[in-house]
Amino acid sequence: MKVKVNTEVRDKVMKRLTGERFTPKTFSITRLIQCPRKTYYMMAGTKAVIYDVSTLYMARGRGIGREIQTGFEKTEVRIERDGIRGDIDAFDERLIEIYTTNTSLSKVQKDETKVPEVFRTKVKQLMAYCYMTGVKVGDLLVFFMSGDYTRFTEVFGTNIYTGIRPELKCWTLEFTDEELEENWKNILDNKADIELALKTGSPPLTVGEEFECKSCGFNYTCLGEEPVTEPVEELK
Repeated sequence: MKVKVNTEVRDKVMKRLTGERFTPKTFSITRLIQCPRKTYYMMAGTKAVIYDVSTLYMARGRGIGREIQTGFEKTEVRIERDGIRGDIDAFDERLIEIYTTNTSLSKVQKDETKVPEVFRTKVKQLMAYCYMTGVKVGDLLVFFMSGDYTRFTEVFGTNIYTGIRPELKCWTLEFTDEELEENWKNILDNKADIELALKTGSPPLTVGEEFECKSCGFNYTCLGEEPVTEPVEELK
């Protein structure tokens, strides 16, 4: 038996997973809760720098997300406000934002108050959809692909090794009017910054400058074409 690495097939699959590059012309919630500079370059037509591992993470997340959506009658509901598009993942009793993650369940298992901190971007996205639809309550449905990384489960007072076990958790979040309005203001500010940058052709920041995105809280480095990050290792 002969075995050899087949890079041709592998590269063909990666190309399809990455997809054809396109230049979005409309504003959406998912683009406005991320770094304005990154969205600017995307809308200006600059090719993104995407690591293969990030592409594979996203492909896995999309597949699981679509599978979860089969459990709901209303999915991918499109809404619009102030010239901004939103695509709600699903509706049940409340609107639902679906998220798949490598984050360990242990980060939020015993303290649900940490959910807004651990899932900052997704919570901001959920808040935006609540504001756009005129409600104050929404569900965040999270698929933990590897569950709790401690690999142990307490059974009758004894920790039993269980290995990797995916978990699905849902939290209902209720927001105040002030929280929803502040979040929407940040989104509109990002939209205005991007519109100005597209008009002037002068994006903020300089090449090599490190900064923290005010929307998502992640750290970025400007590389000239667009800010990118090293693949996030969430297994810690």
